[in-house]
Formats: sequence, structure tokens, C-alpha cells
Amino acid sequence: ALKKLAYRSALHYGHNAIDSCCWLLLIDKAVLDTHRVRFTEGIIIMQDTWFYVDLLRNVNSLYSDDTITYNYMINANGTVSSGSKFAEKVDSIVKLYKYVTTVWDDAASKRQLKTQYYILIAIRTINSSTMSLKKVRELLKIISHYDRFFESADMGDVSFRHKTYVYAVRHNSPMLVLALALIRRLAILVKG
Repeated sequence: ALKKLAYRSALHYGHNAIDSCCWLLLIDKAVLDTHRVRFTEGIIIMQDTWFYVDLLRNVNSLYSDDTITYNYMINANGTVSSGSKFAEKVDSIVKLYKYVTTVWDDAASKRQLKTQYYILIAIRTINSSTMSLKKVRELLKIISHYDRFFESADMGDVSFRHKTYVYAVRHNSPMLVLALALIRRLAILVKG
């Protein structure tokens, strides 16, 4: 179930993506008790995703309904939106990638997953960017610590928008990151 969902969800990317959040799930308590699936203590960022991965490693079947059942409010000071915990978010994304890839040893799957996680980090960088060149440089410096880890990411089948995000981050281009952050903000403003 995990491998199939990893391809389909691709962490919110793709035309048929599903949300990778564990909220609103109906889970058989016996599965949780038998396999000791719990929220991991000590993990503050992306704790729900870690729970979800552990759950999917232990279930035989999964039914997914892609109906939107709630509205997500963006909290500018929240973990997901705030630039203040950026280093922790990036570190958690890399740790989660390493953990998930222990589930299977298929090289093609690992490459595809690595690409998706690199895109996630690039998007986090753009989304966390303020209109301050100094702040963007700080974010890019954090990302640069993971350059070697993601150098084998394959961007061949990635959308142009995501390629642009990754290019800006991979080539340490603060001006391009600022431009993409501005375009994103304008798009949100126009869409209402």
C-alpha cells in the first residue's frame, strides 16, 4: 500500500495527488495495537506524515476518497507556513525520505521518491521566502547542506513549474527564488 500511495500522492504533486495527512482517517484499532502504530514522540514537524508511513507499512488494503471534506487555513506563524522553522522542516523531509526508502529496495522507486522530496524542499523554500534578499540567502544556505544528497534527483518528468523551483534552489539563485515567491503571492492574490 505504501509504495502505491507514494507514487500516487507524491507528496501533493501530480494531477491525481491525494493529501498525505492522516487526519480524517478511519483506522481499525486492531491494526494500531497489533503493529504498535503510534505518533512518534520527539518529532514535532511532519509527525502526521511519519504516522501515516508507519500505518501504510502495516495495512493490507486502503480505501481512499479524494472528496474535499475540510478547508485548510494557512497560519502565517504555523509550522507549515512559517519561515522560522525552515531548517527543521528541511531536515525532517530528508529524514522522512531516508526512512521511507527503507521500505523497498527498488532503485527506480527510490530515484522517483528522491525527486519528489527534492521538489518538496524547493517548494518549501519558495513558500517560506519573504521579500528579503538576506532571508532568501539564509534559506538557500540551509538547503546547500543537502546538495550532495539530492544530486541524483531526476527532473525529466517533472512539470515546468517544479523544474523552475528546483533550478532556483539547486543553483543557489536568490533573485530567482524571490521572483518565484512574488509570482506565487500574486497568483494567490488573483485567485482570491
